[in-house]
Amino acid sequence: MCGAIAEDRVSVLIVDDERALCTALNRMLSATYDVTTAGSVEEALELLASGGRYHIALVDDRLPLKQGVELLAAFRENWPSSVRLLMSAYTDFPRLVGAINDGQIHGFLAKPFTKDELDTALVQATQVHAIMAERDDLTVALGEQNRALEGLVEKRTRQLEERNRQLEELATRDPLTGLHNRRYLETRINEEMARLQRYETPFSIAVLDIDDFK
Repeated sequence: MCGAIAEDRVSVLIVDDERALCTALNRMLSATYDVTTAGSVEEALELLASGGRYHIALVDDRLPLKQGVELLAAFRENWPSSVRLLMSAYTDFPRLVGAINDGQIHGFLAKPFTKDELDTALVQATQVHAIMAERDDLTVALGEQNRALEGLVEKRTRQLEERNRQLEELATRDPLTGLHNRRYLETRINEEMARLQRYETPFSIAVLDIDDFK
């Protein structure tokens, strides 16, 4: 395997068991892209397990032990934002169409392909990745805004409940003594009268004059 991952350029992982092709593609693309190559599925998985993150995966369909479509399906499951391209000298169109429809791959390059065809495919893949990255950023930002809004609504709800409680206190207490006022007394009497009628329980009222307060 060869190549290094740089943060400021589009990174491309090429997986093909033809070492000569990997070398040629690396030489052809390294001026524009950050290219990493792997000669097998195992090498590719080792790169990913070690923390490698790639914007574009260009994978040969016929690899030892596993088909390229299967590797790209693993890419999709673990790194859904990567753009997945399949290259092959074999044209099993029903299977390829099925893979595209299932979202496993974004595009296909038939071997042998020209440099122009490769450049076009990678430019389109770069544009797709940029759009997906922007979509993901917007989704994250929207989620953060929603959480912030939920927190604000919860805070305002608590404040409103507290203000309502304070208003209820003001409406049912005498401002001078702090005791419950006539409005509160009438409300409780009506409640107790309703309870008396419902359960037929005794009910009494005691009226006290405290220190001749006027």
